[in-house]
Amino acid sequence: MSLHDLSKEISEHLDAIDVLSELRPIPKIIQLHFKEIKEYFEQYVETNDECRRLCDELKEVKERQERTIEELRKAGEHLAVELASKEQVVRKLRKSADNLTSELASKEETIADLEEKCANYAKEATKLGMEREEYRQRCDELSEAKDHDQQTIDRLTEESKRLTSELASKERTIEELERRNVRTEESETTATPAASEEVATSRSNGISANSGAELYVCNLHPDVTEAQLFEKFSSIGPVSSIEICRGLLTDAYIHFRSPDDGMLEVAGKG
Repeated sequence: MSLHDLSKEISEHLDAIDVLSELRPIPKIIQLHFKEIKEYFEQYVETNDECRRLCDELKEVKERQERTIEELRKAGEHLAVELASKEQVVRKLRKSADNLTSELASKEETIADLEEKCANYAKEATKLGMEREEYRQRCDELSEAKDHDQQTIDRLTEESKRLTSELASKERTIEELERRNVRTEESETTATPAASEEVATSRSNGISANSGAELYVCNLHPDVTEAQLFEKFSSIGPVSSIEICRGLLTDAYIHFRSPDDGMLEVAGKG
């Protein structure tokens, strides 16, 4: 029986006691007991109403708590799912952290290797700078040597041209001497014994039997020039040409315009 039903029956019994008291007189002692019982039951009914009210409030509180518990259960389930997801994320993050730690260690090794290479490159760069400076100085020296060699080449070119000119002159002289030799031989074959004797005498004295005089000079200095010989022998007489023959020994042919000039030189030597 619920409290509400019990309160209802008590109220009915109290009403019956009141009716019974009106219909039949009750002894005073019993009336006092009935009065106490009624007051007790009325107090009980009031207490019951208060309890019912409190029970209703407790019921509402219970319902609210049940709803709260249900919400908390659902939130707990949701949080459990989120926690499981978070745990998976944490495991992934830990795995990623381990991988990053490994990669960081590898990167640190790579950085250390690169720093060592940079130090080596700096040393090599310094060495290359020194070598470049040496190469630059060497290039400057080679450039100076090149300029000096070019000057030497130019000087040798000029000397070659001069020697070529002298060689051409010598070749012309040789041709001239060969032609003279041929004419001399022809003259010797056709001349009289007296003339041959005169020619022989003239050649032995260094004088050509033809026009002018030819003086042969031997054992000259290797660096002697035509200008020096021209200046030397012009004091004797007019010099028409000078031919220098350079070999193991340096000889020269001095050609005078007059045969008498060559004779004077031969006489001066005698």
